[in-house]
Amino acid sequence: LTRLFRAATGETVVGYIRARRMARARHFLRATTLSIPAVAASVGIPDLQAFNKACRRELGASPRGVRTAGPAPGRDSAAQ
Repeated sequence: LTRLFRAATGETVVGYIRARRMARARHFLRATTLSIPAVAASVGIPDLQAFNKACRRELGASPRGVRTAGPAPGRDSAAQ
C-alpha cells in the first residue's frame, strides 16, 4: 500500500496525513475561536509541544502566528 500510495501521489502516507492535519489546523486557527490546545486535540495532536513544532515545520509559523495572520480568505479548500 505504501509503495502504491507514493507512486500515485508522490508523497508518503504519513506525510499526507500530517499535511491534511495541519491544513485543518490552519483552518481552525483562522476561522474559529477555539483555543490552541483545543485545535491541537481536534486535529489529532493532543501534545501541545508536538503541535507547536508541527505548525512551525508545516505552516511556517507558530499556532499563534497562524491565527494572527488573519481569517482565511473565503473557504480554505485544503481543510476539507
